[in-house]
Amino acid sequence: MTLSIILPVYNVAPYIGRCLTSILGQLADVNAEVILVDDCCTDDSIALATKVIGQDPHFRIVRHGQNRGLSAARNTGMASATGDYVLFVDSDDVLADGCLATLVSLADAHPDADVVVGRFDEFEADGEFRPAKWRQHGGVYDGDVIAPYLNSDIPVTAWNKLCRTKFLSANALMFEEGLVHEDALWSFQVACCARKVVVADAVTYHYRQRGGSLDRQDNRPLHWQHYGRVYALQTDFVFAHGLQRNRLIFKTVEKNRFQLLADACCGDRATFDALYALLRDHVGWNLWQRTAVVFPGLKPWLRNLHWSLPGSIGRWIFAKIYG
Repeated sequence: MTLSIILPVYNVAPYIGRCLTSILGQLADVNAEVILVDDCCTDDSIALATKVIGQDPHFRIVRHGQNRGLSAARNTGMASATGDYVLFVDSDDVLADGCLATLVSLADAHPDADVVVGRFDEFEADGEFRPAKWRQHGGVYDGDVIAPYLNSDIPVTAWNKLCRTKFLSANALMFEEGLVHEDALWSFQVACCARKVVVADAVTYHYRQRGGSLDRQDNRPLHWQHYGRVYALQTDFVFAHGLQRNRLIFKTVEKNRFQLLADACCGDRATFDALYALLRDHVGWNLWQRTAVVFPGLKPWLRNLHWSLPGSIGRWIFAKIYG
């Protein structure tokens, strides 16, 4: 099998060297190409990368004409990939020793698997690797993938996932450009479409923790806006693929929207109003049509009743009940 490693690069000069070194040391174990996607860096990331990789024939650099963001860089890498599988790596992270050999051997052992993923740990500026807060263990999920994904048995990340190229292309699983939290949408779509996922019982990836989290209290309105778009696009995907007939998927999407709105209506009113309008445009069918497909239970049905009312009335009722 052949492997394409996709590495988006944008202003990561302090980190790119270590990332590339961790890849270089493992290329003898696999048949791989490494695609660096230069998203118009304004620092010397690419110059430093060139020094590290030298004339190594495994590497090639693809350049954007303008800065387009992480999702676009990953899409460009996928469009340029020639391997049977693709592996996404963020350029500030580090591959664990033996990562490529572990993932490739699992893919060889499970040729019908759409995705192979490893465990990961975390590190900060001190460089010390620490266990991730995410609950992780190995497993083979065959047939029912969405349930273990929603149960957090499969990580909500794009990096550290080895994916069959034909699986991604057959299901048009591209990254949504201009979206923050793009991994949350893409990994959900992957879990909905995959028929088999294998999780390695070994750490294959070191994830770098960096500052500026959108989950901080002062960033909550921005957090709500970004996740509002994620959940809106999740809803579009579910109805476009006929997945509303899956009770677990249907109830999860409904619950995500409800919880986000309930959180937002306790904050800034203008943010809540904009979020409500966004989600209302992406609810899918009306309440009665959705209920005819799959009855989600009385409580979820009642808490979604407001969608069938005129917009201003539905928004007012929701805010009065949950605000």
